[in-house]
Amino acid sequence: MEDVWTSAGEQTLWSCLANRTQNAFRSVGGKLYLTSHKLSFVAHQFDSNFLGQNWSVEIHEIKSVDLQDLFGGGLRKRLRVELSDGTVELFVVNQLDKVIALLKQHI
Repeated sequence: MEDVWTSAGEQTLWSCLANRTQNAFRSVGGKLYLTSHKLSFVAHQFDSNFLGQNWSVEIHEIKSVDLQDLFGGGLRKRLRVELSDGTVELFVVNQLDKVIALLKQHI
């Protein structure tokens, strides 16, 4: 993980490949990181070159993590991260149930 995403005393606890739904028309490939202070998504260099955005939130700002079933299961299920302000972020990750359980342990 790039130094810009970690601060002094912060440790990376876990990471995995992920796609983040950036908007209704765009999904961005990259990596999802859980640190001792925050959850961050860092877009792959290729997607960054084409306006793919990084994203980060402090752990205390996360209200819940759960499964998002889109269109009755017709599309791949996603990791749903709801923030204290009501904002929802969606990610496609492998082993979704394990990722949700891991994140719930730390949030």
